Amino acid sequence: MKEEIFDFDKHKGRRIKVLIDCPFGGSVKKGEIGVLKYDNVADFPSKSGYCCGGGDNFYKKFELLLEDAVKEPQFEVGKWYKYTGKHLSDGSYYAKYLKTDSDNKFHYSERVFNKVYDNITNWSASDSNPVLLTDLSEIQQYLPDGHSDLLKYLP
Repeated sequence: MKEEIFDFDKHKGRRIKVLIDCPFGGSVKKGEIGVLKYDNVADFPSKSGYCCGGGDNFYKKFELLLEDAVKEPQFEVGKWYKYTGKHLSDGSYYAKYLKTDSDNKFHYSERVFNKVYDNITNWSASDSNPVLLTDLSEIQQYLPDGHSDLLKYLP
């Protein structure tokens, strides 16, 4: 029985799961979940722009996930979120949520990165697991004078 040829164009934007380590070389590992971008290219946490090979052997190396199998994180516009991880030199990265785009990127309007405040619009991968910052006292010392998120203390 001949295997079905995978149609990348039909599934653009869908999530896929890697079934074997490094299916086409590189750093993508078994169990990682990525998003099909264009042609035969997908973005994974360990590698953006990963080539998934031809459509004739796709199902031996990847699983197409059901559209509702992975729940999207819900973020609130204008709220601060905290990232943590070994890749951060001092372990702190905060971003004020703006939107999530069709590529599942977490866009922010401001950030505090390595103890420095920036009023910059940029994005990070939503699968970086940002957590809602419920105590803004963590970032107070980095916010500029007059910032709307500075806490006002009564004398």
